[in-house]
Parts: sequence; C-alpha cells; structure tokens
Amino acid sequence: MLEGNYKLYIPPILILALMVILSIPHTFLSFGIYTPEYIISIIFYLLLFSPRSLPFLILILLGLVYDLVMHYPLGLNVILFLYVSYTINLQRKFLLNKNFYTVWMFFVMNIIVILLLKLSLLKFSYSLPIKHNYGIMIYRIYFTSLLYPLIHYIFDKVRRI
Repeated sequence: MLEGNYKLYIPPILILALMVILSIPHTFLSFGIYTPEYIISIIFYLLLFSPRSLPFLILILLGLVYDLVMHYPLGLNVILFLYVSYTINLQRKFLLNKNFYTVWMFFVMNIIVILLLKLSLLKFSYSLPIKHNYGIMIYRIYFTSLLYPLIHYIFDKVRRI
C-alpha cells in the first residue's frame, strides 16, 4: 500500500506531529500568545509546491484535529485551511513562475487576511476585547512572516531529496 506513494503520507503525518508538539505548553516552538502560525506556513508551502500531498479531505481532518488539540471552536481552522487552499489554487500557475520574494509577499498578504479572519471568528465566538487582540495579531503576522523563509528553505531541501 505504501510502496509507490509513501511520500504523500509524510506531510499530513508531519503536520499532525507538529500540532501535538504545539499543544504542549512551554515547548521550544511555543512563544505563548505570540507563537507563529507554523501550521499555516507549512500548509501554504505544501499546497503551492506539492498540492497532491494535501487533498481537501486531509485539510478538513487536519483542521478539525487542530481545533480539538488547540481548543479552538470546531471548524475554525478548517475554514482557514480551505481559504489557504482556495487562494493557492487560484494563483498557483502565477506563483510557480515567480521568484521567492514574490511568493513570500503573497504569503505575507495571505497571513494578514488569515489572521484577521481568525481574530474575527474568535471574536464572534468568544466576544474577545478588540484592542488587545490586534496587538497580538500584529506580532503573530510579523513572526510568521519572518518564519516563512526558513520553512520554505527547509521544505525545498526536503522536497528535492
């Protein structure tokens, strides 16, 4: 069963493992409320450069698991993951022919929209105070944007093996 397409099982398993690690408080990857969006960054990269590795059903299951593990409202990350998939599907042909900086800027624009959407949905779900959350969101955008080149580099090296 795993003989021909074993590489297709690696990304979802890697993402699940990272979800479990991120759910443990005070790990080396966690920076409290300022933790970057590792999962979104990895999903963005994989959907752009290896779209067969994360079909819709796997994205939905990963989103539900992430919601359960991180105690988010059920369906929140499903919406965010499907949004990433939708935007990547619209722009894949354009982005694959561009340099890294264009892809990075597209990622930054997407992470801004994703975190605004996430904050809006969380505010709607939990009635969170606005002022405090926008400051946190700006830090998360900044840290996630700085993290993406590293994730891109690592996954580029792994993909070429």
